[in-house]
Amino acid sequence: MAMQEIMVLSDLKKISDEQLEHRISAFQGTPTHKLQNWARTFEATPERIYTPHTIADTQLIVEAARRARVRVRAMGVWHSPSDLACSEGWIVIMSGIAGVISIDKEDRTITTHSGTLLRDINQALDVNNLAMPILGSISDQTIAGCLATATHGSGIDHHCMSSYVHSLSILVASGEVLECSRTLHPHLFNATLCSLGATGIILSVVLSVEEKFNLHQVTTAMSFDEYTSSPSSWLDRWRTAPYVKAFWLPQTGGVSLMQSYKAAQNTEKYQPQAPVSSTLFSFLLQPLLLVKRYVPAIAPLLSHLAWRCVFGQHQQRTDTSCNIFNMDCGLLQYTTEWSVPLSQAYECMLELNEWLVDENDVDFPLEVRISKADDILLSPANKHVGNQVETHFMWIGLIKYKPFNCRVRYRRIFRTFEDILRKYNGRAHWAKHSTQTPQEVGEKYSGLPKFMEIIHKYDEHGIFLNPFIDRHLICEKGDTYRHFKTHQVEAFGF
Repeated sequence: MAMQEIMVLSDLKKISDEQLEHRISAFQGTPTHKLQNWARTFEATPERIYTPHTIADTQLIVEAARRARVRVRAMGVWHSPSDLACSEGWIVIMSGIAGVISIDKEDRTITTHSGTLLRDINQALDVNNLAMPILGSISDQTIAGCLATATHGSGIDHHCMSSYVHSLSILVASGEVLECSRTLHPHLFNATLCSLGATGIILSVVLSVEEKFNLHQVTTAMSFDEYTSSPSSWLDRWRTAPYVKAFWLPQTGGVSLMQSYKAAQNTEKYQPQAPVSSTLFSFLLQPLLLVKRYVPAIAPLLSHLAWRCVFGQHQQRTDTSCNIFNMDCGLLQYTTEWSVPLSQAYECMLELNEWLVDENDVDFPLEVRISKADDILLSPANKHVGNQVETHFMWIGLIKYKPFNCRVRYRRIFRTFEDILRKYNGRAHWAKHSTQTPQEVGEKYSGLPKFMEIIHKYDEHGIFLNPFIDRHLICEKGDTYRHFKTHQVEAFGF
């Protein structure tokens, strides 16, 4: 797919308001259409929904929004369990601007439109014997969506995915398309690597990739006491393989540690057959969770069944890197995830365990991952923590399932989880639930003033802002909380 043509700014400004309105009506959706995220925890009913098919279409929409002083929000597939993509103004769905533009095998880069799904990027790279250096748990989101929140994987030598962006093009509020990199508009580039959608609409991305590789994953089931037997042995477990993550079931006292090593491309792929007990448990999980909603006392029994049937197994498998990195998210769920400096993560996990071991209202498993620190302004893994410079961060994720999409209470356990993480300089993952206030964000991110300065420079009237950004970056408690409620499907929200 070739790079699309960009409308010259002077030509854009010559279009009259009437002509502009007529042209953008061609890709406007149904006014009453509701949008809902994957987990069905949030819905948005914007004033208008657009699905452009070209960069010029997108420029027309942004120009019309600028003239009307209407907020406009780019959206991919809205896999985020937060209201990050919500807007009462205009929403621009970027699925029409998708596809791989080019692949450079020699330089090991791939250029792609922003609406391209990660799974399509993985397939294109695989055909060319290339692969992404790191991936998160899913590949069902767009590449621009990954960059909006600095999506991460798990490996002690790997940064978040945004760190592997070589360059990008972005449509800013003026209607101009800017090429950005570490040397060209570097401040805007840095802000866009974790932009929350506030710097503009990303149009294309150039990613640094590497030679295709397979992974051999070894899963070891162990007790939490063994896993945390000492700070040094605990840390060594994260250093023994290039890619490591853990599933933790506190009520069982068990940890499933997954260590993945690079294997030769000609290594035969091996996927162990799931035991009958595991298949049966997966089938019964949702009804059992529904029972637990009314009878919380069965939580320990359910956790022990999960450990015995699914997570407590020792096993090995070999597959392509993306298949090892990715997993099935399973049931609809609320999710919160926080990063903690690795230097404080051991003590943090011990305190979490003291609370969780007898907590019946938490679901399983907690996912624990690791990544290298970075210098991206709003990245939760930004290396500057107070007066300290950190090298790595531990990510700890907590979930609350929604069996059969039923309403569930999650506010209390998420608050308790957050309060513990806050003690250890924790920062919330932007794509997931959090109660971080602007004051808290300002204290945790020394780069916030610079980020807001960049926003004001390229978007003077704030057309790319939304209630999520108001609530977390700009306003204290007040109207922004009412905005949050209007977007929330659940009756038991924050």
